[in-house]
Amino acid sequence: MEGCQGQRRDWVQRASGLFRIILRTLQGWRESWRQRREFNRQMDHLREMDDRLLKDIGLGRSEIDRIAKGRRPWDHPLQPHQDLEGPYRRYER
Repeated sequence: MEGCQGQRRDWVQRASGLFRIILRTLQGWRESWRQRREFNRQMDHLREMDDRLLKDIGLGRSEIDRIAKGRRPWDHPLQPHQDLEGPYRRYER
C-alpha cells in the first residue's frame, strides 16, 4: 500500500512541476503579446502624426521604423556595428 502512495506522490509532484512550466510558458507568451500590442499602438500613433508634429519631437517620418527597431536616429543606417568618425560616431553606453 505504501508503494502505491509513494508512486502517486511522485506522479503528483511531476505533474505539478509540468503544470508550473506550462503556466510560466503561457504567461511569457501573454506578456510578449501584450508588449507587442503596446508597441504597435505606439507605432500607429507616431504614423498618424503629421510631419510638423514629428519635426517638433525631432523625428522624420522615415526614422520611425528605425527607432522602433532600437536604433538611434544618428546611427548610420548601413553600418550599425562599425565605429564611425564624424556625425555618425556611436556614443559609448
